[in-house]
Amino acid sequence: MVKRISRILVPTDFSESSKRALKYATDFAQIQGAEIVLVHVLEIPVYPVEVGIGAALTARLAEDMKPVVNRELERLRQQEIPAGTPSRALLRDGQPAHEICEAAKETGADLIVIATHGYSGVQHLLMGSTAEKVVRKAPCPVLVVK
Repeated sequence: MVKRISRILVPTDFSESSKRALKYATDFAQIQGAEIVLVHVLEIPVYPVEVGIGAALTARLAEDMKPVVNRELERLRQQEIPAGTPSRALLRDGQPAHEICEAAKETGADLIVIATHGYSGVQHLLMGSTAEKVVRKAPCPVLVVK
């Protein structure tokens, strides 16, 4: 028996790929009567203690970025999610794959719809794949949109 989908988590990095994933999610949400939870993870680099002031400046910059990112999340939510579809936006900071999985647990997501940029070779080796990590650790099914 297939479980009813009532909440869909959609990570976004504001790219065209993540907008395509959001379109898939909104189609599912409208069919199922589900809520969309849009999430962006603000990745704050971690520096060794010796860096000192650089780490403090990076943390300050991240805090200054939060209102800007929240406005962009809200704009994306209002423009890309059809009126009448329940939705909300979350901003988290940390390591993206981990925070996406934690947000899925905390919100009770039944499905994660995530984009992949399709990196390969050295780019994939250097950047890794957030989508791949989410698939491995997610507490619910994951739909990966290429």
